[in-house]
Amino acid sequence: MTDTENNSLSEADPEKTVSPPLVGVRTVSPPRVGVRRVRDKTQTRKEPPDDLYPRALRATRSSRGGSQTRPYGGRPPGPDLRAQQMTSLEMRASFQERTASFQERKALFKERTAAALYEIGLSITAQLDLKHVLHNLYEHVQKLLSPDVFYIATYDDNTHICEFPLFFDQGSLRGMPPREVHQTPGLTGAVILGKQTLVLKDTWEPATAAQYQFIRTGGNPTRTYVGVPMIVHNRMIGVISMQKYPPDAFTSEQIRLLETIAIQAAIAIENSQLFEKAQEELERHREDQSALKKANEQLQAQIKQNEALQVELREQAVRDPLTGLFNRRYLKETLEREIARAKREGLPIGIMIMDIDEFKNVNDSFGHTAGDRMLQAMGELLRANTRAEDVVCRYGGEEFVIVMPGASLGIAFERAELIRIRFDQMRVPYEGDALHATISLGVAAYPIHGTDGEDALIRADRALYQAKQAGRNRVVAYRSGTKPLPKGASHL
Repeated sequence: MTDTENNSLSEADPEKTVSPPLVGVRTVSPPRVGVRRVRDKTQTRKEPPDDLYPRALRATRSSRGGSQTRPYGGRPPGPDLRAQQMTSLEMRASFQERTASFQERKALFKERTAAALYEIGLSITAQLDLKHVLHNLYEHVQKLLSPDVFYIATYDDNTHICEFPLFFDQGSLRGMPPREVHQTPGLTGAVILGKQTLVLKDTWEPATAAQYQFIRTGGNPTRTYVGVPMIVHNRMIGVISMQKYPPDAFTSEQIRLLETIAIQAAIAIENSQLFEKAQEELERHREDQSALKKANEQLQAQIKQNEALQVELREQAVRDPLTGLFNRRYLKETLEREIARAKREGLPIGIMIMDIDEFKNVNDSFGHTAGDRMLQAMGELLRANTRAEDVVCRYGGEEFVIVMPGASLGIAFERAELIRIRFDQMRVPYEGDALHATISLGVAAYPIHGTDGEDALIRADRALYQAKQAGRNRVVAYRSGTKPLPKGASHL
């Protein structure tokens, strides 16, 4: 018997129960003086008393002190009436028991549902990774609702593209291609565009098949479809769907439960999407930072390369390409700088100028290549016999100048003599021959021989001229009264 039938029976009034006629029995009712019974229609009917049989007997009794008669001609009630009364009581007790059991099951279902929803909320919000969130959702829905097919679709309201990051068919994960919901809506598109729950009790019904677009994914088609939109702040997040192969397989309570789960799922998926976007933005920022760092490193390398090139160009501009010594241009720049520093610090500067004797004979006898080799050997000798702070220059042709910061005239003379001796001892190999030559040197010093570098250099050049005039291969220090150079003989 169904619940509806039980409900109709529970509303029957026991006072209106029809009994068989009592033959030869006089019914005496107690007198009702000045009492009028008014029935409150708003009250529910009272349950029949458990002593239904004694109440029937009371209807046959006379008033106090009078004679009493027995119903049924002095016989007790028959078995039919007693059986009918007992059946009515048993049915009523069974209905009450079933009602109480139903209420208990309903309360237990609500309690378990609330606990499950709480567990789902904790589970899907504990992770920000979208894959973990979707997998946890599937496990809980499968445990609570046991669908044959379950999927979650995400929707991008800018591109109108619907993707299926999770699609389970009978426990197996399947891949589904994305689609544009306006062009190929399907049931998912119908839920997204309609923004409300879609329940199809039987997809095989002709009217349903004519109304909706079905996109088959292979295998046997399901007949029960439930799709619930996931919406957060009026923004469509996607669709959560459960399906069954039999028709009309989900109750209204199960559908409402999925709708409640969809609310939690929408929030969790939105949080995961925001987290993924933040991660992507952070990754792009890191890539930009890495690219910027790489660009900066390349720029720094380019700057260093340019600086090295500038140094090289500077060296080429101030170096003599044959000997590797500084050239005359660098001598002018450096001499003035060293004189300014010597003025500040009160230090002397020794200056020597030298010339290879009879150098034209070397070029004429052995060629210009031999002369170049002699000049290179001269440069090597000067670098080996000077300090790091000394400025060694090729002044022009076969002439060389050394500026010695902090050296007095006497020290400059001694070092000039050392260089003269070592050059005289040197032999320059060239094509099986040993080239030999001598040098003459003139020495002067700042500030005793001039107020600036140019004056001191002029006096050193005059001393060189005197060394040449005196027979070459010697060192001459400038002294006051030295005859000036002939016109055109100055090297400045």
